Amino acid sequence: MAQGARGVILTGVVALAISFASFFWTAWPLAAQQANGAMSAVAQGRDAVAAGDFAQGESLLTRVIDDERSGPAFMAEAFYYRGLARRRLGENAGALSDFSNALWLDSLPAMSRARLLGERGHIHAAMGKQGLAPEDFAAAL
Repeated sequence: MAQGARGVILTGVVALAISFASFFWTAWPLAAQQANGAMSAVAQGRDAVAAGDFAQGESLLTRVIDDERSGPAFMAEAFYYRGLARRRLGENAGALSDFSNALWLDSLPAMSRARLLGERGHIHAAMGKQGLAPEDFAAAL
């Protein structure tokens, strides 16, 4: 009887292991595909902003931000570039929010973070928040 119970348990463990293996076998390519999609969308948005098509860049980057499957690094970069687009479109409040979200995610490279802080300092100054602008400028340095 003990050997029969052991066989049932062993069969259950093997079945569970096969289930997990098949899940990861199918889930990992899906995760990689989602990451590639986010990376591509961020790149398209970044390129649109660099080309001066700020409305198009804002639209593309908003899709990445609204997609809950985007990882923190992609989200931070999307917030950063959408903030740049919004600043150029004169949407200072939206740009300020985007820059703050990008900082909160804490996934940007040091140079992008420094540029973001400088941009946010300019927005604070333009919005009459003179006390906050020097803090951002100092942090950017």
